[in-house]
Amino acid sequence: MRKIAILTFTFIIIASLTVTAKVQESSSGRVNDRYSKIIVTTMVVEALGKIGDPQTRDALIQALKSKEFFIRAYAAQALGRLQDKASIPFLKPLIRDKNYLVSVLAAVALVDLGDKDAEELLFAFLKHENPAIRANTIHEVGRLGDNFLAALNEMLPEEKEESVRVKLIEQLGAYRYKPALPLIRKALKDESAQVRTAACTAIAKIEDKESIPRLIQKLKDQDVLVRAAATGTLATFGERTQIDLFRKEMEADDSILEASSYVALANLGELDILPVLLEKIVATESPTIIRTEAARALMILKPHIFNLVEEALEETEILYDIPLLENLQFDYQANGRNLKLILTEALKDSENPLHQDAPLILYILDAKMALPALRSALSQENPEFVALTAYVLGEFRDKEATKYLIEVFEKYGI
Repeated sequence: MRKIAILTFTFIIIASLTVTAKVQESSSGRVNDRYSKIIVTTMVVEALGKIGDPQTRDALIQALKSKEFFIRAYAAQALGRLQDKASIPFLKPLIRDKNYLVSVLAAVALVDLGDKDAEELLFAFLKHENPAIRANTIHEVGRLGDNFLAALNEMLPEEKEESVRVKLIEQLGAYRYKPALPLIRKALKDESAQVRTAACTAIAKIEDKESIPRLIQKLKDQDVLVRAAATGTLATFGERTQIDLFRKEMEADDSILEASSYVALANLGELDILPVLLEKIVATESPTIIRTEAARALMILKPHIFNLVEEALEETEILYDIPLLENLQFDYQANGRNLKLILTEALKDSENPLHQDAPLILYILDAKMALPALRSALSQENPEFVALTAYVLGEFRDKEATKYLIEVFEKYGI
């Protein structure tokens, strides 16, 4: 579940910037070009921070001076990840930036670099009257330790803003903060579907199996996202009593329910769904959510396949070192061809139906063999595709991609 969760916030950024660009496109080609540059530069900067190459410091400091707040914000975050205390003087002024996202990420970066004074600012942001500032701060501070998690837990009962409640539950779940469980269980009955969805997912991360009866009730929730989240959590807990429902939802008209059923059945070790998963990934009409969740289900099934092979070998009494199976490598085949190779080829062909989704699926499949092709794909002209590819290279922590990302930064940077 973790890999897809990581992507959500980033793709919200890409989507929001892309929509803005398309809205502006009719009025001015220059405006559209500007937003394309923001999309790409933001994702490149974030990727450089994740890769953590000290040689990127100068480029990131340059990005701090951008007129675009997204770029300044993620440049600040990236500098914090580099763990270079020489960046502190460049970050300090940004905590007073006119944009709150920049201020929040600069403060978090300073805390990462050992500047304790910035912690006070973050605690103040958690109490800010602007819910957007509270939400963005919550999204960033959970990883800074128990003091912040305790503060988030104290906020939850009093918080009125839906988007902020969602962020609180997400972060308390992400960092497995068990003292929050009573409030998270209560949130399963919240009037907001988004809050109920977040609560289902948080219960999975905290591994609260005592909530299984509550989650089964959520399978009848009126909201599709809540039902999908409950399905995912129950399967993560190995709850098989609802397996007939999960199988039925493989044929659901709603792509969210269909996708969640794939992952649920994979978590329950149902190997017979393999042909369906492979077909859905390469089918020309499959939406992104179906492709990505089918790929995730394939990865979940791999250990089950290894176990099956090991059991078969034991039954036939083949005498060799069975622990070597831990290093066994195999690749899924679709239409008689290596799936990773199909996706790698799709990176190069903008007319291929798999093209736009290929970087993300290759990441989910942990296809490091595709890294050279992903680096080359940064030279393509579609900004959204380049942005997604940059993000994926960052997630792979591909140090060899640094020079290619810098070239993209120099091409698009504003």
